[in-house]
Amino acid sequence: MLAVGRNTAQQAGAQTIGCKHMCQHGKYRVTLLIAMCAAVAVQCGWTQAGYARTWCVTPDGAGDAPTIEAGIDSAIAGDTVLVACGTYYERAIVMKSGVALFSESGEADCVTIDAEYLNRVFKCEYCDSMTSIRGFTVTRGTPYLGNPGSGGAMFILSESRLVIENCEFLNNQTHHGAGVYCDMSSPTFVNCVFRGNYGITEGGGLFCNYASPRLERCVFLNNRAGRGGGMFCTVSAAPVLMNCTLYGNIAYDAGAGIYSNMDATPVLERSVIANSLGGGAIACEIEFFLFGPTLTCCDLHGNVGGDWVGYIEDQLGVDGNFSADPLFCDTASVDLTLEACSPCLPGNHPEGHDCGGVVGAFGAGCECGADAEPATWGSIKALYR
Repeated sequence: MLAVGRNTAQQAGAQTIGCKHMCQHGKYRVTLLIAMCAAVAVQCGWTQAGYARTWCVTPDGAGDAPTIEAGIDSAIAGDTVLVACGTYYERAIVMKSGVALFSESGEADCVTIDAEYLNRVFKCEYCDSMTSIRGFTVTRGTPYLGNPGSGGAMFILSESRLVIENCEFLNNQTHHGAGVYCDMSSPTFVNCVFRGNYGITEGGGLFCNYASPRLERCVFLNNRAGRGGGMFCTVSAAPVLMNCTLYGNIAYDAGAGIYSNMDATPVLERSVIANSLGGGAIACEIEFFLFGPTLTCCDLHGNVGGDWVGYIEDQLGVDGNFSADPLFCDTASVDLTLEACSPCLPGNHPEGHDCGGVVGAFGAGCECGADAEPATWGSIKALYR
């Protein structure tokens, strides 16, 4: 095992070289820019306490730990598990509080964790705010038989407050919360994508049960469920969505973007729900409850089943809310950046309202009415870090 972070300048220099070597292992050698090398050196340095260490994991199993799960099991609070780019066929990984799990580049396209539909991928229980996961694609997760059927890619519970950044939850499946299930927890998601997940009953992308996750610049794309194609909120859940885009989701019953019941109070600010394929933008079950969603500076447009309808109909035209074509650059190639004349850009609000920034996850990416060049999903996200 390789320990790093001793309290001498000489050893710190050697550790930086060691970290660079770890990122160049075998055929997975990666050429890092100076800035990335500096970032990795910081991750490996840990010179203040002198006890933290980095556990490197490689696809061939020749790192400090043979698997991602083994790296986390070996780590203690303050340690980093650094994963080289590649695909890892793992499942039922239990995250540990205070541990940082980073892919080598910090981007979702670097490391794929594939559970092969044999179990969920991650369980995060009692994980504090110093716990972080950055730069992974988490795919083909589903709880095994006998499991409660919640959280295909990730199950977050028990007051967990971890930070999840630059991750994609892709093609996961289960009954409740196919992408992520949050129960009595308050994680933070930054620059994350929930795509192609299937919640057989509720919550294609995300399920919130008495939970308060915060989502910043996140995208919900082509998720589906019985209720809550993008997100399902229940039992006083209070998620906050800032600068998020929900596009092309579907609910076979109701709430293609978001379904809310049992006094859940989702808050959406500067967010877009567009082109849902069925179930309406937002659906609320409020017959016996008092509260529901609150929207500010949001654009709901083109959703089959309705935009500003039901509980939220009175919020259209209030607090900067509007309904207009967002003018995405090229939805065919999943380019959700905005044309220069988009009503979601500052200064273009259809009613002249100052929303204080872009509405949605991405800013301008093409000229008004211009034919956009095909773009990869990774290149689009990289423009708006």
